[in-house]
Amino acid sequence: MIPNVINTQPLKKLPDKLIYLRNINTAMHPPVEEYVIFSPKSGKIGGIMHCHKMSFKIRPDFDGYPLGIDLIRTEKSGEGFGKALINFAKNYSKQIGSEGQICLKAVTSLSPFKIPHIFYRKQGFTTLDEENDKAMDHFIKKNKSATFKDFSSVLMYYPDTNTKTKETITKKINKFFRKSKILF
Repeated sequence: MIPNVINTQPLKKLPDKLIYLRNINTAMHPPVEEYVIFSPKSGKIGGIMHCHKMSFKIRPDFDGYPLGIDLIRTEKSGEGFGKALINFAKNYSKQIGSEGQICLKAVTSLSPFKIPHIFYRKQGFTTLDEENDKAMDHFIKKNKSATFKDFSSVLMYYPDTNTKTKETITKKINKFFRKSKILF
């Protein structure tokens, strides 16, 4: 028997990118959440992001703990998946009480001939070194891609903060990444 349909409103248009949480079981501490982004139009996965709430404070003027991003990987650049994941992380950081604070590691080892530093800089991330940030800004201005020859792996964070806090952040984050054995 077919039920009576009272409301036959058409479905709203789906967004061009959807993100869902796929829990992964690992022995890592802290536990990692894996967010998967895909296109409902094509049905293909566009990328993934691994993140967790960090276990230490990086700012003396903020009582919360930042969102740590261990990995962002997209299948193909230029399709907006990376930007959508970063925007999601910024909003998610606010939802979990981190007030938008994010810390990530821009590594050169995963794709040495197209490193993510410039992309992260365009999204508002900074390093703890003003000269490094200026060099990235120069690449952005010239519309150049960067390779492992241009920049080394570096910690980046969002949003920007003052110099004294940057020194504190550097010490705490370096210690954290060494303890958790995350690629440097």
